[in-house]
Amino acid sequence: MRRKTIFRTRTSKTIFLILSSSAASAAVYLFMPLLTGWKNTLQAAPENISDILLIFSLAIHLLWAFSLAVLKSRRDNFALKAPAGMFTASLLMFLFSYLYAYNAGLEYIQRFAQSSDILSFAPDTTTGRLYALFMYLPFIASDLAAIFILKKSKGIPPSFSRLSLTMLSAVLYSLSFPSFFHPEGFPLLAFTALVPLILVINYSKTGEGIFWAVVFGVFQTTIINYWLSTFSLVSLQAVILINLVHYLIFMAIAVPAYRHADNFKWIVFPAAWVMLEYFRSLGFAAYPWCPLGTSQYKAASFIQTASVTGVYGISFIIALINSSAAFFISALTGKKPAVKRRLIKAVPLLAAILAASLSVLWGKGEIARLEKEVPVKTINLSLIQQNSDPRKTDYRENLDVLKKLTNEALAGSNRKTDLVVWSETAYVPNIRRWGSMAPDEHPLAKLTDEFLEYQRMGGFYLLTGNDDYELKGDGNTIERKEYNASVFFTDKGKRADTYRKIRLVPFTEYFPFRKQLPALYEILIKMDVNLWEPGIEQTVFTHPEFRFSTPICFEDIFPDYVRNFALKGADVILNISNDYWSLTETEGKQHFMTGMMRAVENRRPLVRCTASGLTGVVERTGKIRDTQPFYKPLYVNTHIELHGRGAASFYLKYGDWFAGTCIAAVLFMFIKSIVFSFLSYAVKQKKIILLNKNR
Repeated sequence: MRRKTIFRTRTSKTIFLILSSSAASAAVYLFMPLLTGWKNTLQAAPENISDILLIFSLAIHLLWAFSLAVLKSRRDNFALKAPAGMFTASLLMFLFSYLYAYNAGLEYIQRFAQSSDILSFAPDTTTGRLYALFMYLPFIASDLAAIFILKKSKGIPPSFSRLSLTMLSAVLYSLSFPSFFHPEGFPLLAFTALVPLILVINYSKTGEGIFWAVVFGVFQTTIINYWLSTFSLVSLQAVILINLVHYLIFMAIAVPAYRHADNFKWIVFPAAWVMLEYFRSLGFAAYPWCPLGTSQYKAASFIQTASVTGVYGISFIIALINSSAAFFISALTGKKPAVKRRLIKAVPLLAAILAASLSVLWGKGEIARLEKEVPVKTINLSLIQQNSDPRKTDYRENLDVLKKLTNEALAGSNRKTDLVVWSETAYVPNIRRWGSMAPDEHPLAKLTDEFLEYQRMGGFYLLTGNDDYELKGDGNTIERKEYNASVFFTDKGKRADTYRKIRLVPFTEYFPFRKQLPALYEILIKMDVNLWEPGIEQTVFTHPEFRFSTPICFEDIFPDYVRNFALKGADVILNISNDYWSLTETEGKQHFMTGMMRAVENRRPLVRCTASGLTGVVERTGKIRDTQPFYKPLYVNTHIELHGRGAASFYLKYGDWFAGTCIAAVLFMFIKSIVFSFLSYAVKQKKIILLNKNR
């Protein structure tokens, strides 16, 4: 007689693994701090992200084990289908915890944590990362093992194949941009990166396709934006959550539309991709970082398409090659079509390659035409990169560096400098406030007086980032509103105009739901988030020689927003940023490549001046020049050629017409899929009724 053991069934084996991994992870959490001398206690407060993730991991795994035990005799046991999803969740939480541990290496974060009764960080980043690894490794291992234990047939489980292909797609997509692996990225990977994902969607049911598309979106977002883990204590999780919602909403539309497009799948997917990228640039939670088309930022001939369609047209062509390649692969691996019909399936791929080739040829002609045009005038600029984070540097020391580099730039220029440019909040003390006080009233008033005197005596036009504010209210209640701003000074020392940043980073610079969601607002404040007020007017500065606008920081990644500056008369797009804080070239390069498309779209030169990031010039043709090394104090004396405001591109005139066309096409296919599904269901029900009557 066969001896019964607790390991006799697949579910019992899986339950044992789940309980063992949960116990192991809990043990790591409890005892590893004792080995490192780190005093840590479990606190389930929303602010303590690491503890919340651990509690959530334990909870969902124990719930999974309970479901397996209770529902084991049911045919529709959803718990048997959960291992791939559980593995995905465990891997994501590990990746986030691993990246979040980098905060432990920041001195100001450690000081903040010590003054907080909630937050707790490991004594250093190495300990924190090892802690994350050992805490989530049991979950990851048990979830992966469960995928194979709970499979219904021999061979590799379909869920594991889909998981592998989705992860492969996320990695290839991420590596096509500048990353921790290579600061320049591998742009050619973009033309194949989406193929595995499309194949997964193609061979999955609609619900599963949406799930895997969301998994792809979350992982590529985490990998690409890994540097956000040290921007603030909430930025990475906010961006992951935002992109999860974006992918969930729009893939719920795109996947059904794609699956019901039949022989037109190859063109519906790139249209759906454009829809996703476009809506990522709208609303309070907008974050259109690294759209697919920007991966080709070095291919000047190819990206000229942006002057007609915006960056979305480039994304469309790349996604078109991916989708047509997946369409062809599906035909080759299918069983039904004959060889001749399979070869016909290659036509979309050939058409996509032809479209890309024609785009390159047209782009070469456009560049040649534009470079033959005679400029109306040439403007000389001095860009100052002080190589520090102004907010975390002594203000006196920071001003001394700015003055020194400015003096060297003016002395080293062969031609008269028309404008000196300092970066985002290069001078931090509020000029409006401290400049209105007598120098002897406060040390910052004295420093600001010195700054204003230096600029006035220097006799140069200056654009600098600065904090700004205004007082609003009546005599009883006065509210102080703080802004991130850029200030333009004339060569006589007069404050000519001010621009206040409008597009703020969601959750880390701006949260508009203070009254509606006070609990969440309090959490953000406890997490040391510095919230600003959004500006109202898209200011165009007027210099005697030209007009320019200054999108601040990540504002230059919004196509239509920057387009409005050009429509208002800006001859030059002058972006000021502080990319120093990331301490990695990856963030600075990603920011540069995402924003540089605005030059091609609007046929306006783009100038970038950063505290440290990527300072340089992008010509209206998309060609890059006068860029300077990261993390070095330096100045750049450069020039830009102006061709008059009449040289408007098709995109500047008509905006996001191409994105609108793609959205309309996808919505049409989505509505068609709903109608088709409804009719199919109605026909099926009618057949069932007739069959019952005949009986």
